[in-house]
Amino acid sequence: MPRSGVGLTKYGPKGNLSPSIGEPCSLCGVPFREGDYTTMIRATRDSKHGNVNIEVHWDCATKPAS
Repeated sequence: MPRSGVGLTKYGPKGNLSPSIGEPCSLCGVPFREGDYTTMIRATRDSKHGNVNIEVHWDCATKPAS
């Protein structure tokens, strides 16, 4: 998974009408809320999402791997 933000598109800030408001981020589990910035990443094969892109917080996708 990219961790530097290179090749990712930053979306946001989320508006109050976004359909994903209240849905949990697949990386951190914190629900999306108005004002969040997000990006799309490829789900892993063993994910419940299958081979699709999933929305995650921008900071979750770009923070340095520990």
